Amino acid sequence: MTNAAKQTTSASESEAEKNNCAKPELPSTVDRSYADAARNFNQQYLSTTHKSELDPSLDISSDSRFVVATEAQAGHTNDYYDVSNRSYELAWGSSFHFAPREPWESLGDSLLRLEWRIAEILQLKSGMKVIDMGCGISGPLTTIATKSGANITGVTINRYQVQRGRQRIAKQKLADTCDVMHANYMDLSVKDSFFDAAYSFEAYCHASDKPACFSELYRVVKPGAEVVIVDWCSTEKYDAANPHHVKLIDDIKIYNVTPSIFSFEDQIAAIAGAGFEIIDSDAPNKDCGNPETHPEIPWYAPLEGRDFPLQCYMRHPLWLARTPRGRFLAERTTKILERLRAIPAGSSQISVMFNRAADALVESGKLGIFDPSFLVHARKPLNDPSS
Repeated sequence: MTNAAKQTTSASESEAEKNNCAKPELPSTVDRSYADAARNFNQQYLSTTHKSELDPSLDISSDSRFVVATEAQAGHTNDYYDVSNRSYELAWGSSFHFAPREPWESLGDSLLRLEWRIAEILQLKSGMKVIDMGCGISGPLTTIATKSGANITGVTINRYQVQRGRQRIAKQKLADTCDVMHANYMDLSVKDSFFDAAYSFEAYCHASDKPACFSELYRVVKPGAEVVIVDWCSTEKYDAANPHHVKLIDDIKIYNVTPSIFSFEDQIAAIAGAGFEIIDSDAPNKDCGNPETHPEIPWYAPLEGRDFPLQCYMRHPLWLARTPRGRFLAERTTKILERLRAIPAGSSQISVMFNRAADALVESGKLGIFDPSFLVHARKPLNDPSS
């Protein structure tokens, strides 16, 4: 257990509710009872597929070190990941984010390159206390910790991700320096000015109040600490007066449960408004895919079904190619498997949700109105009076 985790204490429900953030409902086409089926499926997966990796110490059901998040705080984000964690793992791997991609790179290589870049930007090294806001199943956390030697504490609202993240940490032999907290990143039970650095991969887009999130991040890092925030944003090409643009961004928000999609300018302003000094910002996917000026593979290419490995199709039908025929086949296949009770009830509806999310992401990427990897590098002032 890390020193950071040791500093956490259980927060009362009344205190947690002070930072209650309303979340959009899951799409009306989705049966909300599927969230329960998905939780059971996840637990079955943990106790069978990874039985050899499980350790009694990984049971978080009664672990007082974790801040228990209520449905009122971030229930919809939690539900979303309950129904999507396994799909993401099967099709995307352990890092739930996009990345700028060179023509010669695989998807996995591009994800690693971005994670290594973050470690280099922050100049992470052994002994530094770092927080990973919205750590998922700890793919980036274990990569960055292995590369830098830093002590990293991940934060996630989802219990399954805590379990899987701690499994990965144990498997990578990082348990002495890394851990995962079950907490709401809008209200952390961590003392002021504790961490030496912080980063986040595409996590703050799930918050309904980004400025509050950035203020909480500002509170928990030390004066002089640097942070890197990679997040979903609309670009300067987005036209709020264009109904098609508006619908695409709305679909991204609804089907990915990401209510906080700021423009580049608003993202920078919100981070600065929390007190951070902006060091740099970067839109790495800008014009990506133009063969004349930017020959990199577009970030949305995997969502079109162009480069998923065959075993992903074989192991999970929800992630068939994102072509009209692929979408049709995925939905028909999941309906058949549902009737055979081979997969949880509601899977076909979730397939529809994923397809609509993918369609909106791909089209917004082609139009250049959306970038999932907008990067802001900032610093908490050394002379911060509150510290």
